[in-house]
Amino acid sequence: MVLSDLCNYGIGDRVISGFPFFWVGGLGMGLMAVLCSGAAVICPDGPSAEAIARSFVWEPTHLMMRPQPARALAEFPEFRVRAPFLRPPMGPWPRDPELAANSLGMTETLGPHSAFKANLPPERKGSFGTRVGTIERRVIDPATGEEQPAGTTGTLSLRG
Repeated sequence: MVLSDLCNYGIGDRVISGFPFFWVGGLGMGLMAVLCSGAAVICPDGPSAEAIARSFVWEPTHLMMRPQPARALAEFPEFRVRAPFLRPPMGPWPRDPELAANSLGMTETLGPHSAFKANLPPERKGSFGTRVGTIERRVIDPATGEEQPAGTTGTLSLRG
């Protein structure tokens, strides 16, 4: 799974990016994944929910921002009209925030190294998903350096 596949973008899609592009999440998922997939990026004129709601005039297919701040959009009619048409990973949102599509990443991996493409099934609650792209992951015991079995607590080691 590559980043643009993870984000579920394609030709003809329009993505509102609520992330700043100087941040690796905004650069990787809010700009690069959009452009590499043939979609268009919609840049709101500011970070507020009101500014993002005004961007719905462009009829986005996706909204790229954290689910918690995105909930502030619910008070705006522009969002309420368009929300049913938004596609995962950022819409529609499940009632339980712990079931929202999730990812785990860092600057050194240019964003997510683990992610779910869509909202989580209840049995995966709290999970950060499967690996992204060519990144290899393992959990190691910090004291011994030995690889640990799935479900074990330890230090996350990445290579890609």
